[in-house]
Amino acid sequence: TRRAASGCPLPVLSLSLTPLPSCVALGGAARWSFSRAPAMCASGGGLFARIGAAFSSLSARLDEVQGDAAALNGKEFGEACKALVPLFGELGVALKFAGDDFVQKVEGLLERSPEGSTIGQQIDKDVADGKAKEKGSVTRDVLRITRGLDFIRAFVEALLAADPAEESLVDPAWKAYEAELMPYHAWVVQTAVRAGIYTVPYRSTFLQALGLSEAEGAEVGPGVVADLTKCSAAVRKIFMTKALGTDW
Repeated sequence: TRRAASGCPLPVLSLSLTPLPSCVALGGAARWSFSRAPAMCASGGGLFARIGAAFSSLSARLDEVQGDAAALNGKEFGEACKALVPLFGELGVALKFAGDDFVQKVEGLLERSPEGSTIGQQIDKDVADGKAKEKGSVTRDVLRITRGLDFIRAFVEALLAADPAEESLVDPAWKAYEAELMPYHAWVVQTAVRAGIYTVPYRSTFLQALGLSEAEGAEVGPGVVADLTKCSAAVRKIFMTKALGTDW
């Protein structure tokens, strides 16, 4: 029996999840979606190694622009965050809504980020047009993506800090959700997550899906968390600098 997360009662709620393929052809282009498969539309290395490589590269790019995420092209941020998509799938039905929303926002950012245009310029245009907080805007997509990034960062951080002998990941997953995503989700979504949180995989199963041993996680995990934190903070700084805030 899995240990219940404190403060997280289990309501009676029926949920189902239809797995989606990692890559589905759509309009001649590759449309991608999260699934329980460890690999997305990429190959080479384990899932955690690919996440680490993606955000190490983004962190290096931030260094090149003196930490100013507004100077990055949206595709640079979107491509790095794309590496996180399979991790949502590995968490199962509990995070299906969050995973679907994350995929949609990353896909939208990639489609609406022309070469030669920076995130800062696109946000400035949204603000000038009075559309910064409207559905479909680059500004809104970037903020939603950053929240998803912060959820993954918080979960991985909790995973690394937890007792390796404790197989249940209910508490780490719930605490990360409660801190980073729950305040922005409607009651019905919160209820679905409360119900589904007990279906998250066991620690050993999840680490296997990441392609990590306990020793490897302890060695490389903190560096990946540091890069995720650095990238999130740099993007959030854009919103504060432009007086948009992030609590919407």
